[in-house]
Amino acid sequence: MRGRRIAAAILLVGAAAATVNVAAQTAATISRETRHLKFSASISPRVIAAGQRASLAIDVSPKRGMHVYAPGSKYQPITINLEPQPMLKVGNPKYPPATAYLFKPLNETVDVYQTPFRLLVELAVVAGAPASSSITLSGTLEYQACDDRVCYLPESIPLQWALRVEPPAGP
Repeated sequence: MRGRRIAAAILLVGAAAATVNVAAQTAATISRETRHLKFSASISPRVIAAGQRASLAIDVSPKRGMHVYAPGSKYQPITINLEPQPMLKVGNPKYPPATAYLFKPLNETVDVYQTPFRLLVELAVVAGAPASSSITLSGTLEYQACDDRVCYLPESIPLQWALRVEPPAGP
């Protein structure tokens, strides 16, 4: 009986880890689910020439009853942090308008996202980037989620994409 309990506990821990598996991926679209939200993050296009632009889009859906903090909050807002990459110029994330939310346990109004939304980051390959090279773009999606009673610890989910730099199209 004890062996079955241990095996069941191991299976439950393994299943929980699989739900929030944060291993880096190099796919064009990365989809994840945590206990607070679901999101997909994609870069388009993945093949780009020096001087061209690409977009990183992160579509976030807070789970029922959850909210995440918007920029400007005194709590951990949702944000995408990208590691510096010498061949890329990275723009500031663009956020949609937030909603004011009254957190009753503290009688505090904060700006949050409770419904699906999109974060957008513009990228550009710098002039002089070597053609036929690859760029690894790494970063994290960070947020703090709460429901109507509890604020959970901040989360940081690692992300990674591979981009290819091609020669510019000829005249």
